[in-house]
Amino acid sequence: MKRLGLLLAILFAPGFLCAQVRAIRLDDLKSVQGVKSPALAPAAAKDGPQAPKSIEGSAVPAPASGSSFETGFNEEELSQIYAISAIIDKFYVDSVDRKELVYGALEGMAKKLDPHSQFFDPKAFKDFQEQLNGSFSGIGAGLKKKEKGEGQGIAYTMPGSPAEKAGLKPGDVIAAVDGEDIRPLSQDDATKKIRGPEGTPVRLSILRTGQDGKASQLEVTVVRGRVQTANAYSKMHPNGVGYVYFESFREDTHLTVMGEVRKLKRQGLRSLILDVRNNGGGSLQSVINLSSAFLKKGMGIVSTKNRKSETRAWQAPAEGEFSGIPVILLVNGYSASASEILAGALQDNKKAVVVGSRTYGKGSAQIVIPFQDGSALKLTVDRWYTPSGRSIQKDNSGGGGVAPDVPVQVEEAAEMKAMSQILRELNRMPPSEPASPDPALAKALELFK
Repeated sequence: MKRLGLLLAILFAPGFLCAQVRAIRLDDLKSVQGVKSPALAPAAAKDGPQAPKSIEGSAVPAPASGSSFETGFNEEELSQIYAISAIIDKFYVDSVDRKELVYGALEGMAKKLDPHSQFFDPKAFKDFQEQLNGSFSGIGAGLKKKEKGEGQGIAYTMPGSPAEKAGLKPGDVIAAVDGEDIRPLSQDDATKKIRGPEGTPVRLSILRTGQDGKASQLEVTVVRGRVQTANAYSKMHPNGVGYVYFESFREDTHLTVMGEVRKLKRQGLRSLILDVRNNGGGSLQSVINLSSAFLKKGMGIVSTKNRKSETRAWQAPAEGEFSGIPVILLVNGYSASASEILAGALQDNKKAVVVGSRTYGKGSAQIVIPFQDGSALKLTVDRWYTPSGRSIQKDNSGGGGVAPDVPVQVEEAAEMKAMSQILRELNRMPPSEPASPDPALAKALELFK
């Protein structure tokens, strides 16, 4: 037991997790300093977007005096952790930063759970929060989903970004960063290598396939910069067809998108195209609020189920402001999480025609638990389901996602060029010449004729 006590002293030293620690139950997370957490406690949609992605800004409540801490490990497992820690401390060739060692162990623990659970050290958590708010330091490129063994593909470059200025193009594949091969790395670890402080250079080894199908390798140095992303824009097409694109579900996305739709109504809107292609999700409350705006009172939006099979469900609390407008929703393989909740809600309730390609298939919900030292744990706690009870979680066979009502087959390279054009418009930049064709948008416009 002396070893057990020493181990807990090492792993949970004062200030690392909480001043006092105890077993953390989901019930503890439902209320933080008197503030309800929308991702854990369903509430009438009223404020703004937040998807099963996280509970930003929440904290673990202070434990009761004299409470005990339950680790989930038995004494034999804890003894092994202690033994390895002691061996490293005594025999490792170099001196070790113990906090970095513990952070590394916690990162590994979270990675073993699923692709979406993650431990953040203080710097990584700050970067994560900045990204959620649409501002971060990096090269300004949208990255494709990456599996271990693959290079990191570039889906698009943000207009005016360091990546665009350095000549990077959609379809490029980053094989190495500053001479280190990133193909064996996870996407999170590869992304950490690519990002960095504003003003610092990063050398990228790029694989590029030409129009003749031949691959070439080139070295490109990019000076990282502050990347501030816009999130939504709208425009009118002929015959009263409005169009709104939005890139992610930030906390205020529902307000932004609803504002764009109101602006289009003043211009004579008769039907609407919502575009969530390449939208990787975000805030649960935000997508609940936005979905409600297009549904009739009582229509289902999403339900969740945890490991105890406890379920929660959200419905539209009132007649949606835009529930009478014909809607087409554009999706693709990079539409994920909150985007899939929106697609499932509108599709199941027959309030929109979904056009494009099958969505990504992220059917799980995470919470974020921050700790007093600035670190945080993002943890999968629920699976979510569409109003008809469908799970869209991707499975080993490649299934999952939301299947479109009207499929549109587009080569990935062509779609990425179209998305780059949309991002230029999003960021108020002049269109590239010549304009890239957009088959999915063209099909949506055709359906509204």
